[in-house]
Amino acid sequence: MPPRFSSAIGDILPLTLPILAEQAIIVSMNVVNAAMASNIGKEAASAIGMVDAINWVIIGFFSALAVGGTVLVAQSWGRGDRAAAARAAAQAATSAVAIAAVVGLLAAAFADQIIGLLYPGAEASVSAGAAAYLRITALGYPFLGAALASSGALRGAGDSRTPMRVNVSMGVANVGASALLIFGLDLGFARVPSLGIEGAAAGISIARAFGAILYAIVLARPACVIRLKSLAAFRPDARVLRGIFAVGLPSAVENIAFNGGKLLAQTYIVSLGTDAIAANFIGMSLASFLQIPSTSLGIAATTLVGQSVGRGDPQSARRNIVVATCLSALALLAASAIGIPLAPALIGIYTKDSAVAAITKDLLLAMFIALPLVWSPSFILPAGFRGAGDVRFSMVVSMASMWILRVSLGYVLALPAGLGVLGVWLAMFVDWIARSVLFGLRLRSGAWYRKARA
Repeated sequence: MPPRFSSAIGDILPLTLPILAEQAIIVSMNVVNAAMASNIGKEAASAIGMVDAINWVIIGFFSALAVGGTVLVAQSWGRGDRAAAARAAAQAATSAVAIAAVVGLLAAAFADQIIGLLYPGAEASVSAGAAAYLRITALGYPFLGAALASSGALRGAGDSRTPMRVNVSMGVANVGASALLIFGLDLGFARVPSLGIEGAAAGISIARAFGAILYAIVLARPACVIRLKSLAAFRPDARVLRGIFAVGLPSAVENIAFNGGKLLAQTYIVSLGTDAIAANFIGMSLASFLQIPSTSLGIAATTLVGQSVGRGDPQSARRNIVVATCLSALALLAASAIGIPLAPALIGIYTKDSAVAAITKDLLLAMFIALPLVWSPSFILPAGFRGAGDVRFSMVVSMASMWILRVSLGYVLALPAGLGVLGVWLAMFVDWIARSVLFGLRLRSGAWYRKARA
């Protein structure tokens, strides 16, 4: 292996490994939560799957805004300007909480209307559960916005260990609160009622509030790599906010279009019946677990490229992108090799329904083939480009590929072609292929770095 690539691995792994541990624990706990909710019944799993499609649009939007703060912090850190990095962190948190509060209140107030509009064909009991789940999780959006902005800022400064500790604590709180509220507890002298799907939603919002409090404590500590010393740092600063939104807004538009396409695909799946909804929910939950190492490498790539840009080092920036992409592909190959024989046991964690299990098995087998081949260039390359501030190209490609291929082709394959939910997944794989080709050409051209120096 050339020394320069060994050096890149040496840069990537110390930042990636804490993110990997964090993501592994959090996603594992999400799997536990999903399994607990699924054991309430397939109607509950279907309702949560419907709302998760909505929530991922919202979470994607907040995450994209947080990327603006991450990039600004990373580039300031690369230049050695610690004060500018702290200002960017505070402004990212301020804007995230303000926007999330508005979105959360609107989603909570109009939960029934949102579910009715998006899923008119769902069964009445599933729709009622989905509206309740959305209403309660929406109240936790401001806390989620604060946590995402804070963790992104810390990673931009090269500190991935603190977000790991805080986010793992959030995950533990999520599982504990959800288990207690879903199933209830009777100690004789005290009783917590079983709240079912509403308990699952309340557990998530409680955990997000807990995480936001932890981040506030961490950022106020003198030992923190980015210390926010006073409330004055949170006063809106138009110049810094412009820098954050210059990266964050195109990324947010990309995420809304991308996750909005996934949401529209979910409406096709709802029309296929409760079994299809539940299988898609279980399949996506397990797929997110397989993608943990690769998602962690993407987060690390954004930070490392941003720091390289701040130092004015294009060779290091490109090398970090290439190495992160290769490591991701190897990780997905290993995950698929392990996952194929374990698929029946994994599905059994979620459901005992034979019809749901059969659909889920087909989805996972297709996923195990596609993931190692085309996921990494499709997602790691644009994550690296964002670190250089090159967000518009990724936005255009992601929107076009999502709506032309995943949404339109997914409809054709799922309904007219009769492939059902598998057709939606096959269209998703075609979307990944197109993204991989276009982002690969972008990397080769070098235009992504020229944007950073413009």
